[in-house]
Amino acid sequence: MSKYLLPSIPEGAHPLGEFEVEPGGMGRFLLGQFTLKNQPKGFALRVTPKKHDPKAIVPQITRLAAEYNKYELVLYTVNYGDRAVSIEVFAA
Repeated sequence: MSKYLLPSIPEGAHPLGEFEVEPGGMGRFLLGQFTLKNQPKGFALRVTPKKHDPKAIVPQITRLAAEYNKYELVLYTVNYGDRAVSIEVFAA
């Protein structure tokens, strides 16, 4: 698990967006562009429906190089389960 993924949604976190991942599929969500001076505190996820197998949903945040000292963070989420899930993304 990425150092940017938080175990729960902290108080004061704001929603960034939502996306759906089909069974056996992968979703991609751009978290934003950052610099070494302006690093994110972290991101939290809310997966619905709540009756999903937590081990079936595998999130990973990847850092992509950009120009100069800027970089982008992208959330990739794989759904190994047998039902579609909706993923809400929150920034701390």
